Amino acid sequence: MNHPAFGLIGVFLILLMAWIFSENKKAISIRTVLVCFALQVLIAVLVLYVPFGQNLLTGMSDLVITLLSYADVGINFALFAFVAVALGGFGSIIGCLYAGIIIGLVESLGGLLIDPSFKLLYVFAIYLLVVIFRPQGLFGRY
Repeated sequence: MNHPAFGLIGVFLILLMAWIFSENKKAISIRTVLVCFALQVLIAVLVLYVPFGQNLLTGMSDLVITLLSYADVGINFALFAFVAVALGGFGSIIGCLYAGIIIGLVESLGGLLIDPSFKLLYVFAIYLLVVIFRPQGLFGRY
């Protein structure tokens, strides 16, 4: 059932659908379509059958994963900083200090007593409770 002709039939059907739904059929350059198709076949062969291409794609994939992990760490840091400031109260340094201690305790105890995979949820649940009942924060004046 996994015959190479199925892939070619699929490509042909996609090209046919694109041609059918195009508004200006005369503007389609067959040469451009064929060159792009040839490049796709070349890249597929390079990635699927050549060890250098496989290693190159794996290396690029690892770089993207590393970049995304850095972004994830940065987002967590920024969100915790915002929650600490908003929880303690904007303009209150002591409030931010106490909020940081509260966040650390909630995160640690929630992970220890309930489930470690929901540590962010516990922190944001405390934050939502404070925002609902005291919108200016714990030590905020405004």
